[in-house]
Amino acid sequence: MRRFVLCVMVILAMGVFSVAGAATFNVSTEGEFQTALTQAKGNGEDDVINVQNSMNITSTLAYTGEQGHTLTINGNGHSLDGGNTVRIMKIDTTGLSDDTNSDITVRNLAFQNGKAESDNGGGLYVKTKAAKVTLENNAFSGNYATGVLLIMAVAPM
Repeated sequence: MRRFVLCVMVILAMGVFSVAGAATFNVSTEGEFQTALTQAKGNGEDDVINVQNSMNITSTLAYTGEQGHTLTINGNGHSLDGGNTVRIMKIDTTGLSDDTNSDITVRNLAFQNGKAESDNGGGLYVKTKAAKVTLENNAFSGNYATGVLLIMAVAPM
């Protein structure tokens, strides 16, 4: 009986530790994508969003960050199309008290036909105080914004 109880306790403990590390979201629609971004903002985990297909975006996808956690968006070669009417995605961690340990990676995603009339970043707008943002193997085409502001800080290697 003791061995059985001990085995059950070990199995339960393993389950708790494996669930606590990260959340993975597989998204196929704009609504699922925004829900995943919203949940990633407050779930206290390192998160991965896998884009399952190309999407037409009708409302800006928004992420405001989570202190001390990572977000990885894997586009898997798909595209987000703003239809020349909407900014496609906005990432803004400046509302966090400390965003220095917030890491955001966007990879293998195409941003096309995004439009921002009153601000910067028709395809993708990123604003941080000190968060680490990595853009990797993305494509940008046909995006439009009235303001253009590009500030890049490159850390020495």
